[in-house]
Amino acid sequence: MNHEPEPEDLDVELDETPSDKQLTHDIDKALGKARPERYAADDKEWMDSVVDMATKQYGSRKVEELKRDLARRRVYRRESEATKRTNKILRNIDETGQLPLGWGDGEKWKELFHDILHDPLSIAGQRVRLGVATAQDLEQWELESAREEDKRRAAQIGARSGARLLQKWLKDKGANRVDELGAS
Repeated sequence: MNHEPEPEDLDVELDETPSDKQLTHDIDKALGKARPERYAADDKEWMDSVVDMATKQYGSRKVEELKRDLARRRVYRRESEATKRTNKILRNIDETGQLPLGWGDGEKWKELFHDILHDPLSIAGQRVRLGVATAQDLEQWELESAREEDKRRAAQIGARSGARLLQKWLKDKGANRVDELGAS
């Protein structure tokens, strides 16, 4: 079933050369209009009309600018993945209680572990390559990581609490859906 609107039905005013901020705003607005009431988490087809709309807005950009934007996003994503790889190494050290096999062995071990040693830890807005991290860096990383996890947990608890409150209001008012709740 084709339930997606055409790009022109999204009622988003197209800017000839939108800034990234404006394009993000337009995409968010279009997603809100196109989003089905219910859909599978892996269903991406309904977003095709929004992709078409964004493609039209990109149409006014120069090819070199688009290629640079694409390359920048990919590089930034890979840097983010490098941080995740470092976190995975730390989890493996925790699970095994030892350094990775071959670490520190022989004269060429640093060459073998070059990528790991050059992957970053993210510490309070700074990046530090794992190979040059000090005990103080690792302690700071651990404390910062715990603070971030506490913030995420508090945000998730707040979201659950908000869901419980909405649920209560629905039941108290005899409403079937959230969009039926009034402002009383």
